[in-house]
Parts: sequence; C-alpha cells; structure tokens
Amino acid sequence: MKLPAVAFGERPLKITKPYLAGTDVRRLQQALKELGFYDERVDGIYGKITDKAFKRFKKYLGEERDERVFEILKIYQDYGIGSWKTVRGDFSNAGHIPFIIPDKLNSLFYKNIKDIKAITAYKNRIFVTCENILICMDAKTGRVLWYNNEINPRYPVTATSDCLIVPDEGITVIEPYRGKVLEKIKLEHPAFGSPVYFKGKIIFADEKGKISAVIQKRGIVWEFNPGGIFTTPPAAYEDNLFFASYDRNVYCLDMMGGVLWEAKISDYINEPLFLQDTRVFALGDGRLFAFDRFSGENLWFKVLPEKDFSSCCLGRGKVYILSKKGNLYILNKDDGDFSGVMTLPIEPAGLLFGNDEKLLIGSKGGLFVYKISENGVTLKEKYLEGHEIRAVAFTGRCLFVATKEGLFVLS
Repeated sequence: MKLPAVAFGERPLKITKPYLAGTDVRRLQQALKELGFYDERVDGIYGKITDKAFKRFKKYLGEERDERVFEILKIYQDYGIGSWKTVRGDFSNAGHIPFIIPDKLNSLFYKNIKDIKAITAYKNRIFVTCENILICMDAKTGRVLWYNNEINPRYPVTATSDCLIVPDEGITVIEPYRGKVLEKIKLEHPAFGSPVYFKGKIIFADEKGKISAVIQKRGIVWEFNPGGIFTTPPAAYEDNLFFASYDRNVYCLDMMGGVLWEAKISDYINEPLFLQDTRVFALGDGRLFAFDRFSGENLWFKVLPEKDFSSCCLGRGKVYILSKKGNLYILNKDDGDFSGVMTLPIEPAGLLFGNDEKLLIGSKGGLFVYKISENGVTLKEKYLEGHEIRAVAFTGRCLFVATKEGLFVLS
C-alpha cells in the first residue's frame, strides 16, 4: 500500500476512524521499534498497538506534548538510534549525549566479560573491545552474535553502518553483522587512536604525525604531513577534519585532504580536539583554547587551575572539564569565563559525558548522574556503587557500563 506523504510531526497522531496512515506514522513506528517500544510490523498505520507504544515512550520521557516528542525523535534519528560510533559517542569528541537520560535507570542484565577497554554500537549491536578479542552482542538481550579473537585492537573500534574499523598493527575492516574480516590494510606506521569514517574513507593519524585516508581495496587516497612528530587523532564535524600537530598548529582539512585553515597555538596539544556548533576546542598544558570552526580565529583561551585533565564534554552552552584530582571546572562556551567548580566525592575514572540536562561521570567507585541547572550541577543519582567504571555507551534507551567486573546494562 502506498502511504500518503506526511512530514514527521506535521499533525497530531491519535486513534481515528479510519486509522491514520502516512509516512509520518511509518517513521514513528520505525523509531519506536529501534528503541524497543514497538515490536509489530512497520506498516504506516496508526492503530491501537502503535498508540500504546507511543504512549509508553512519552511516559518514559516524562513528556506529554506530542510536538516535543517529535522534536526529540528527530534528534534521535538524525544522530542514529542504537548508535555509539566511538568511545566518545561520535567523531566530534564532544562527549555530548543527544538522548534523554531518564531520572531513574534500572538494571536489565549483566554479562561476565573481563578486561573491557571500550564499547561502541551500531543499530542495536554492541561491540565490546577487550584485550585480545572483539565481541558483538545483541543490545536488547545480551546474546553474543559473534566474536573474533584473532585480532589485537590497539585502540577502540570505530562502528559504522558499513563496517567496523579496528586499529591494530594496520587497520582491519570487519563486516558488522557476521564478523567477517573484509580486509586487512597494511600501514607503513601503525594508526594512533581511533579512525574517523566518512563516505567510504577511513581517516586516521599515524604514530609519526601524519594524517592519511584509505579506501577499502584501493589503499591510501591522500596523505597530509604537517611536519610535527605527533598529531592528535582527527575529530570530524559535518564535512571537515580537525586536529593539532606538534608543529604547534591546529588544522582544519576538507575530506579530500585540502587545508581550509591552520591556526598557530602556543601549547603542545596531546588530546583530540572537541567540537560543537561553531566552536573548536583544544586542551593544552593547563590552558583551554577556543577557535572559530569556519575561520580558525582564536576566539579566547583560558588558563586553568590545574594541568592534568582526564575528560571533557559540552552541553547547555558550557564546557565541562574534569581533572584527574576530581575537580569539575565549568566554563562558558562563548567567552571562556568560569561559571563554577565542583569536587567529586570519589576519584574519577576519566569518563565524562552529558547533554543540556545531565552529566554522566564515571569514577573508581561508581557512575554518578548530575543534574544541570542555572545554579550549577547537583548530584541526582548513583549507580553501580563500589565498581570502577571503565567505559560507557548510550544507545537511546540502554546505557551500557563496563566495569572491572563485567558489563552492566541499565535502562
């Protein structure tokens, strides 16, 4: 049956006689199915089962307004429901969670998997990177779908719609649904950090400070050598790449390897750049630099009270920077002014993620959820107390948390 074309969110959805039908209903059903609220056939007809699923999702969000729920679902779908492409969520490295974090999370299941280094996900498949094995699991049930113990990931795996990208001695490309190795790409120098993936191109920094792009079965298609002995793993935002080199420059390239701008910087940058909207941020030796994403203009820099930091994230117009001592510094994104500082009650584990409403902080003694308000941040919930948090991934409904003991799944 050909469905009427109706823009998503254009009309209220409710039970009528005859039932409403359209492409907007089909899109709603598909989103609810990916989130685990709807298990029936995606037919584009708004019947009683679809209505119940929609109401369950609104209750889960704590939101009654249909127009707001449609806005949230559009954000979810644009980002990718069930996706967590990198250890930082996506290629921007911003640690920004686009999904609503519920006020209360409950335990779904536990998997006894030791030595977890990272978690990534695509389309409700979870990819767990361990010391000498890569495990693929069903995100809803925890069932192991396949594993590969013949690879040795040196850095976390990148998960995409086309393939899994494993940085080992070279780059191993794996088919994500069956675990078949598609290609082993040999490199002159090993990759440094997790690669970016853009329209068939695998883009990475190597251990000698060079940025390269490879395509399966074709090999290297372009290289860029800034001249420094070290380059941060590239971040990507929209159609551009961003990284810093030990030649003391921050660079922006297009996806063909062409330089769009370069900006001189006084510090050596060791950590990947992180981005959001029109800003590029570089964390140096006790200083935070902000650049205009389009021109490379250095907008501001801020001297920080400490020099050793473990993680950062962006949200609600703020930059959150977590020190290894457990101090959370909050700066305004636009001008770098300090707006607050908070000390964690327990030693952090280097994990910080958030959105405009909440922060997730992994520690040596549990996972802490903080609520963000105009007055600062306040502790909301504690989960997995007594456990050392090693990695997290949030796929829209489920929060996957790796600890020293194993993998916990909360929802």
